[in-house]
Amino acid sequence: MSEDIIDRSLELGIQCFQREDYKGAIELFSKSLQLARSYTDRSLEGIREKAGLPKRCLHDPSRLYHPRYLVLLDNRAATWERLDKLDRALADATYMLTVDAYNLKGYIRRGKVLQKLGRYEEALQVYENGLKRAGEAEKNHAIHAPQKFLDIVYRQRSAVKELLQSRARSRKSLIQQKSMTGATLKRPVSTDALAFGKKRPSSQAKIDYIAVLPVEIIECIMANMDTRSIIRCYSVCKLWKYRLERLPRLYQEFRLSCCYKNMLGYVNFVGALASRAAEYSCQSINCVSGNIQEEEKSIILLLSRLMIGTRQLALIAKKCKAERILRHICENSKLRKSVQKLSITAPVHFGHKLNLHELYTRSTSMTHLELVLNFHTPSEHVNGYRSYWQDQAIPETNIESLALLARNYSAHHVDVIEQFEFSPVLFKKLTKLCITGIDFRLGSRSNLTWITDMPNLQELWLERNIGIDLHGLIKDIVRVGAPKYLRHLTFREPPNRSLDGIDQSELGLNGDALREVFQFLESLDLMNTRFDPQILLLLLDPAGGNRIGRLNIGNCPRLSFARDLETLALIFQRLPALAELMLPNAMEYTRQGMEVLRKNVKGMKLKRLDLSFIPSLKGYELLDLLKELKGINPLGLEILTINGCAAVAPQTVDYITRNGYAQKVMCAYERTQWEHLGINSFWYR
Repeated sequence: MSEDIIDRSLELGIQCFQREDYKGAIELFSKSLQLARSYTDRSLEGIREKAGLPKRCLHDPSRLYHPRYLVLLDNRAATWERLDKLDRALADATYMLTVDAYNLKGYIRRGKVLQKLGRYEEALQVYENGLKRAGEAEKNHAIHAPQKFLDIVYRQRSAVKELLQSRARSRKSLIQQKSMTGATLKRPVSTDALAFGKKRPSSQAKIDYIAVLPVEIIECIMANMDTRSIIRCYSVCKLWKYRLERLPRLYQEFRLSCCYKNMLGYVNFVGALASRAAEYSCQSINCVSGNIQEEEKSIILLLSRLMIGTRQLALIAKKCKAERILRHICENSKLRKSVQKLSITAPVHFGHKLNLHELYTRSTSMTHLELVLNFHTPSEHVNGYRSYWQDQAIPETNIESLALLARNYSAHHVDVIEQFEFSPVLFKKLTKLCITGIDFRLGSRSNLTWITDMPNLQELWLERNIGIDLHGLIKDIVRVGAPKYLRHLTFREPPNRSLDGIDQSELGLNGDALREVFQFLESLDLMNTRFDPQILLLLLDPAGGNRIGRLNIGNCPRLSFARDLETLALIFQRLPALAELMLPNAMEYTRQGMEVLRKNVKGMKLKRLDLSFIPSLKGYELLDLLKELKGINPLGLEILTINGCAAVAPQTVDYITRNGYAQKVMCAYERTQWEHLGINSFWYR
């Protein structure tokens, strides 16, 4: 069992490395190494023999290690390199030679780290030793080193040799120049240094392109670099600084952290750029929380003193209140007039001070708004305050996308719900709406008729909200007949919602009206929602021919893979254009339910399939389904996801990939299910 844990930890560590989560990768590799060291010698001998390795290390029979130990050390050393901690990378690479002196991986890793440290003579010696050890292994133990590793060692050795020879030639040339200068000069010794300092003509004269090229060409060259690299060039010398300051259009994307000193430097920097080009504005500014003590004053400094416009602004704060952020954005004329995409992740202490009315009124160019809010529990009930929406002219906005994500339920939700009273004016152009974690029982319009006031809505995402249900949403949309162009519908209930008060027997839905409203539906996501399966049949029927391409009905308590087999068959038969099917945590899973899916996949166009978190799913059942799919499409699935399916063996996963049943298989046995609300969770992605 512990061997499986090491393999899984290694796989997860590699995935973290690929996602550039280097700290997570280090933690996983370190824990795996610790576990690998915990075996007894007898256990290790058995594991090594099972893996086809000698019981003891060939280079030193007194030692023995876990078969994965060398790979784990190599991966951790590579991760230390990415974190620029070369001393630790060197320590791991050096220990790799102790683990297996005949494996060239250790020599390659140690040599490259030494090269990065500038210790080229030692790196050359490492490569020489590696080739010597590879020869010994072939001569004494008939172990042939992989050709690709030999090629790498030879290539690195040649590069280091050439570098050392070049340095030697340079030193020799410098000594000759000194001797020649000393022999020909007839001036006092005190002037020798000045005479030697004169540049001699060279056949390979260096050209400073930034100094000599026209600024138009410099701009074309620098346009292929990111802003951070350009700023590094900016600090090379005064001449480069002078020329690059005249090209403010190069500086388009900024990623900042909440360090007051750095923020002040940034504000002054862009202020200098703006003084040279009055119309200068950047593409995006992303500010993330860094130093929590300096976070609030850093963000306020940025918003109050920023003298340029930006088309995209994203702020992530842990301490600075959303109320203050909105107020300072509205007070900065350059910022509020230019920003088109605004994203704010911040806490809310006093919801009644969250002035969205002023934001909509002043930010006339804004088309995308995302608010990820952490509502604090009010210390005392606030009474008598005047709403920003009362007796105020409601502005017509250009907002096309609105995302409102609440991390917790709070009495302050009423202050963000209030804006939906004025949907016909505020959100006339809205095409995408996402609302999660809101308690709609606090608003004056607990029903969903305000959604029908958005005629151009095409994508609707409602998740974990209290006070609204799927059946009420469908009835209101059908009754009003709007929005008519809905293409993507996601509705997910809170996981702890009670069944009390849900009457599904009399929906009173008109088939023609339903068909007219949902005729353009392309994707449907009802995960974790309690609904009558007949409702799903009604929703699929209007799409009729070839519309629904993506369906998620995972974790639906009222849709059973044991009791609703006939309904499931009808559902799968009405999906002729289905390309992506998600059934994570299918309720009451049985083999008969999988058989229903297998018999009806011929009428689909499946490319992606998600069967995650079905513990009782057997490998042979999955293979039967995949063989049926491969008979339809010889290329097999593009992506198969089976996270958390403990009954599917690793050998089965390997068989699926090797035989082309799926081009990519995502299988993490210990992946946890969705639990936390947030933009990075399973719930909102």
